[in-house]
Amino acid sequence: MTAVDDRLLESKMTKVEQARAWSPRVISKFETLIRSADDHSLYRVNPLAFARDRAIAEPEAIDLFLHAARCGLFDMSWDVLCPQSGMVLDSFGALRTLKTHYVCGLCDVSG
Repeated sequence: MTAVDDRLLESKMTKVEQARAWSPRVISKFETLIRSADDHSLYRVNPLAFARDRAIAEPEAIDLFLHAARCGLFDMSWDVLCPQSGMVLDSFGALRTLKTHYVCGLCDVSG
């Protein structure tokens, strides 16, 4: 696990807190995730799973992660996964680059 720069985290968390009115304990649950999760878990964090596991409304969790990305706590990117093999077929930072058709090089599934 990478050491956390407490001053930098505090600065960015303050920006996220001030972005809007959050439900009780949402920010503390979010900060606990950042401080306690390992690097791999943070790299592959899923806002919907975060919401489900912590009893937070999905729209609020999505909003939270979008504000966190805007403040520099996270970088958002999207992966297209093969439904059969789980292989990453494409990865991109903007949804406008999404293609309408993919073929998995591992299992030849088309979708």
